[in-house]
Amino acid sequence: MGKQIRCRLTLADRETHSSQVLAGFRMLERRGMLRIADYRETDLKAAGQYEHRSVVEAEIEGKRLAYDTADGYQSIHRFDVWDAQLDRLDAYFKRSCRTDYHNGMKNATKIRPLGLNYHISCPRNPFDKPAKESVPATIKRRLLHYYTAYYPECFAFYEHFEAYRALFVCRLWDASGISAAQIQEAYPYFSAAQAKAEAERWTESLEGCNRNRIAVLRALQEGLGDQFFGGLEASPLAERLARDLILPTETASKAAHMRRMREGFVCIATEGLHHSLGWKLGEAVAASKAILSEPLFYELPGEFLPAQNYIPFSTPEDCVTEAARLLSDVSRIHAMETANHTYYEKHVRPDCMIANSLREAAIFPEGQSK
Repeated sequence: MGKQIRCRLTLADRETHSSQVLAGFRMLERRGMLRIADYRETDLKAAGQYEHRSVVEAEIEGKRLAYDTADGYQSIHRFDVWDAQLDRLDAYFKRSCRTDYHNGMKNATKIRPLGLNYHISCPRNPFDKPAKESVPATIKRRLLHYYTAYYPECFAFYEHFEAYRALFVCRLWDASGISAAQIQEAYPYFSAAQAKAEAERWTESLEGCNRNRIAVLRALQEGLGDQFFGGLEASPLAERLARDLILPTETASKAAHMRRMREGFVCIATEGLHHSLGWKLGEAVAASKAILSEPLFYELPGEFLPAQNYIPFSTPEDCVTEAARLLSDVSRIHAMETANHTYYEKHVRPDCMIANSLREAAIFPEGQSK
């Protein structure tokens, strides 16, 4: 392969969203395609280099790339400031990306969709190393056991079944902690009136997400009966809003969810926070599942298409109709599973996602082994 590419990685904040990006670089290193020469954790937002902390920065071959894993644009309010920050970058890969939002920005062409996000790791992922060496060995062992449950082989699966049910297990978001004071602390350039309006917008967004998830669950339970499995993760908010939909803790656990990803289910996905494409969508693609999803608000790389990779629905009633139709057509389910397995291998597996970005940035040559 010639001279080995060296890179320097900087993590702006230990948000779980960013583990996928670091895992991708580490997996490429294991394949001999690059070397992580330096890794550090630095608050790049405090340094004025980014508008938020959900960022991994990579310096490679004289180029500087950014990987933004935020749910949306909820922390980018000053597009002129963000545009100026992009001057120092060669490319900005954004998980939640809408190119029409960038109209008029001088650096618009640097902003590209990154892809589906979910919590995934790999052996020796720098994200998984405790920040403090003083962490007791017993805690380190527990952390290692925790992170190994998120290795790629735990998610990746591809198998057809003869019969299927629909699956939708989700959580509710508690908006009670959102306040104008909290918003103004996070975004000190807001006036009091702007902070109040933003807090109200965030609150309504979360509450709307909750109402929609509850409505979809009720519709699926009523419309599909035994052909449906799902419910809510337990929480005080779920107790208050929809106690009858709460699943036992062991049934709604991550381990139980991972087991179901290896069974005959088609997966339901609804919009996440700030219109995000949630982790359940990324996990469903990794497991090569047929998917029913609300229309995708953000853009994805490659061809992730309605009818091919997912079936869109707009209302709870529409979800039930489309789910019943899909469940009655096993050959269509199998075709969608195959399409999503292919998409995973090209665009979602962490090393492929990062390799794609390095090709776009002209660091890896076109056609280099994926």
